[in-house]
Amino acid sequence: MMTATGIIKQGLKQFFLLLCFLSVADANAQEPPPRPIRIDLVQNLSFGAFYQGPSGGSITIDPTGTRSSTGDVIPI
Repeated sequence: MMTATGIIKQGLKQFFLLLCFLSVADANAQEPPPRPIRIDLVQNLSFGAFYQGPSGGSITIDPTGTRSSTGDVIPI
């Protein structure tokens, strides 16, 4: 049966062993950042000027560049 002093000494030995292990191990704070995002421009989009009413809505641009609006959005 171990005494309280023996348990404390055993705990200190384990603590210092862990401390020594951590002091020699390599540590990295974070991984390197990923490659930057690549964006290829296919078509310029211009939503133009518009006014949003109280209930909202949406503006849509089709592939030919025609602008249309729904809801309470008013193209200017």
